[in-house]
Amino acid sequence: MGVPGSGKSTIAGKWRPSQVLSLDDFRKIVSGDENNQAATGEAVRALHTVLDGRLRRRLTTVVDATNVEAAARRPLLDLAAAHEMPAVALVVDTPLHLAQARNATRPGPIGSARWGRRVPAEFVDRQYDQLRASIPGLRAEGFAQVIIHRG
Repeated sequence: MGVPGSGKSTIAGKWRPSQVLSLDDFRKIVSGDENNQAATGEAVRALHTVLDGRLRRRLTTVVDATNVEAAARRPLLDLAAAHEMPAVALVVDTPLHLAQARNATRPGPIGSARWGRRVPAEFVDRQYDQLRASIPGLRAEGFAQVIIHRG
C-alpha cells in the first residue's frame, strides 16, 4: 500500500507477473483504460474474485493498489482469513514531497479523456495522511506482518 508515486508498482515488479494483481490492470480489463477511476468498483470486484481463487490454491499474491483506507484493506484481510493465509502489509512509505514530484511527471489526460496517470496533488496529500494514520493500527487490523519500505 502507498500513495500514487510512492513506488508500489516498481516494488510489485520484483515478483513474477503471475503473482501480482494490479488494480490498474483490472481497470484496464473492465474499461479499456487503466486510468478510468469510474471503473474502480468493477475492477475491485474482479480483483477480489481472482484473489479468492489464488488464495484458495494457497498461492502467494501481491495486490498492487493504494489501499490507504481500512475499508479497502478489510476485504483483502477477510479473504486471507477465509483461506487461512497470512496477510502481509507492505507499506511503501515514500516522503510526500518525493511522491508528489514523481506524480507530477506522470502524463495527464490525453485528448478528450477524463483520466490520466497523474493524480491531483490534493488527492495525494489526503491519501498520504490516511496512510500515515493507518500504519500504527495495521497489526490490529489483522495483518500477520507489517513491513515498512521507506521509499
